Amino acid sequence: VPAEPKEEPEVLEKGDTETNMEILWSSFRKKYPKIQAFEYENGCEILSIKPQDIGLLPRENWGFGNNSFLLHGFYNYRYLILVKLNNPSGKPRYLLGVPGHYFSSEKNMASMFGFPHFVLSSRQPVDNGKFGYWYTEVRQGH
Repeated sequence: VPAEPKEEPEVLEKGDTETNMEILWSSFRKKYPKIQAFEYENGCEILSIKPQDIGLLPRENWGFGNNSFLLHGFYNYRYLILVKLNNPSGKPRYLLGVPGHYFSSEKNMASMFGFPHFVLSSRQPVDNGKFGYWYTEVRQGH
């Protein structure tokens, strides 16, 4: 008899982090809404999360929970994104993203706070075509 899924994702301490991230992802995807933030050629899944959910990720990511750049983005847009990028030739990549606009002043700030990359959203607001997500790789331990 298969075990019933738990409501809260398990906090995983040790072991195979690749497998742990897969387990963590499957619990996240049952609990959080999916959104279509952008397209990725190999396919991706994107979930809408909140800052307090960062504590469920591997310990190496917990510092983002009180990251002022991330919190600023969250207070402006009321969500963050957690992304699984499919990789046909290897293990998937996971990203943590903050909604925002691409401006050079924002780029420097994003980089300073650990979000050096940007992807444009597939849906753009009418007034400004530079909306998207500043993102970083989810750290998965050693």
